[in-house]
Amino acid sequence: MNVELHSGSNSRVNLELSHVFDAKERYGRVNAKLHRQQPDQWQACLDAEMMFPERPQFASDVKDKKVLGHAQLRWGQTCSSQNFIQVTTQAERSRQQMQWEQELSDYKQYNAKQQCRDNKAWCSPLTQEDFVERIGHMLKYRVDIDYQNVPVQVKNATNKLFRALKHYYFFQTDVDQMNVQNPENKIRAEIVLDAQTKQRLNITVRTPRENVMIQDLPLSKPLMVLNQKQSFADQLRGYVNQEEEDEDQSQCSVTGKSGWQRRSQVETFDGTTFGVPFTNCWVVLSKDCGSPKPEFVVMARKAPQSSSGDLKEVKIVTRQHRIQLTPESDSYESIKVNVNGKQYDPETEQDIYDHGHLIAKIDKEGSSLKVELPETGVEVQFDGYAVNVKLSSQYQGQQCGLCGHYDMESADEFRNPDFSEEQDLRQFYMNYLIKDGSCQVPKQLNEVCENEDCSKESSSSSSSSSSDENDNDNDETTENPDRKTKVIELDDQICFSTIPVPQCDDDSYPAGQSQQKQVPYVCVDEDSESAESFERKARYGKSHIPSLANRQPNFTRTESIPEKCKKYN
Repeated sequence: MNVELHSGSNSRVNLELSHVFDAKERYGRVNAKLHRQQPDQWQACLDAEMMFPERPQFASDVKDKKVLGHAQLRWGQTCSSQNFIQVTTQAERSRQQMQWEQELSDYKQYNAKQQCRDNKAWCSPLTQEDFVERIGHMLKYRVDIDYQNVPVQVKNATNKLFRALKHYYFFQTDVDQMNVQNPENKIRAEIVLDAQTKQRLNITVRTPRENVMIQDLPLSKPLMVLNQKQSFADQLRGYVNQEEEDEDQSQCSVTGKSGWQRRSQVETFDGTTFGVPFTNCWVVLSKDCGSPKPEFVVMARKAPQSSSGDLKEVKIVTRQHRIQLTPESDSYESIKVNVNGKQYDPETEQDIYDHGHLIAKIDKEGSSLKVELPETGVEVQFDGYAVNVKLSSQYQGQQCGLCGHYDMESADEFRNPDFSEEQDLRQFYMNYLIKDGSCQVPKQLNEVCENEDCSKESSSSSSSSSSDENDNDNDETTENPDRKTKVIELDDQICFSTIPVPQCDDDSYPAGQSQQKQVPYVCVDEDSESAESFERKARYGKSHIPSLANRQPNFTRTESIPEKCKKYN
């Protein structure tokens, strides 16, 4: 881009600007030159570049990668190398962040190589996507500034700002001006963001005259940080339009997180979760049920070559088109696309138009496919195992299917195609199963259950005679429950048991008779720092949290204590 500015007859300024980035937006470069020809000859040149690491697909890919940046500003009668400010940055994950992440149960599960090899649905790219983005944040920044012949006015202004910062946060600031041996014309800074809240900074600055440390510098809102998962342009657009995007679209996810329990997990648009099996019958995930002629239907079923039901097939039907996504093997990158009966290659073929209107964009993003229907307001992501459906807010209260009603209320998600409420979750599932005569309708629906009730229902369906119960003690699939802090979410609070409660792990369900026990609970606001600390310890398996026992209980309730836990087959 070249811009020329004229002011009267004695002022003339020319601006040259160029921007280059690679196709994946992992590398970008900006070059700018400002040239004043009248009344005096003067130039300023800016050269900047930023490089991101390869986009991670799995949690194991998020290692000690760095984002690198470099910028140099030169000025004078020519862009002389004698007058310059040069900034070099390096962004990486902090030590505190990595230690905190390693305590998370998801981190251990996704990094268990054997488990991911045995169950690809558990570790599919879309299943891990949110977690990979979460741990891909760069919370540590190193900034090196080299300068020469900087105008006195600029030095005075920056010095006053720095002094004001030290004065304002006097009690959090430590200044060392003794025996300082830092080089001239150089400033070194290290900025580390708190891993849990992302609203506190630790800053170390080394100047030629002093070393300054500012601890726990508060921020009014969470700071936008670089992320390995997204390019800088994507993150900037997302940060600017965050509120608008959050209001405009909601997401439903079908993942393989419970695939090894013979169930896939559905999380509806309004946040309700439950487990369902996938058979070779199509089942409606999302549908426009508010119109006599639906704008769209998104369906899924077990892929023909899948024995367990983890590998899925997806069909998207609009008024004009049918788009079918079929994995050719259990590899994440083997999805075949079929549009209106014809094979389609998203890497080489153009977007789909109809009478000049863009109907569908089908793109390959890493190991997954994204199908976007701009005019319909629907977006589907699929990697062979997991499915994400995003809907425009225009479908609020008009959506039906396993993805729920989408009315911003999680209590009434289970609605039939006519929007009547369905109390039986199994019947709700059957109402969206397309029984076309060529597929096998499941005879038993024990695998359809809400997450909190799955263990109980599996237990009742598998209860046997007393002799079978006696044999449980010698069964390799039977074990004793673990004593852990129990966590309950109530409105805007999170409640924790003050005593350890015997519980079954996620891969097992209660077997045998249960006892009744009175358990006291302490509640804290879900947005508080203590809630996050307690929850992390509880999720990590801490059986006893001393600081909870010292608090006055908010309430006491009766809990069923399992005698034994039986592994899912």
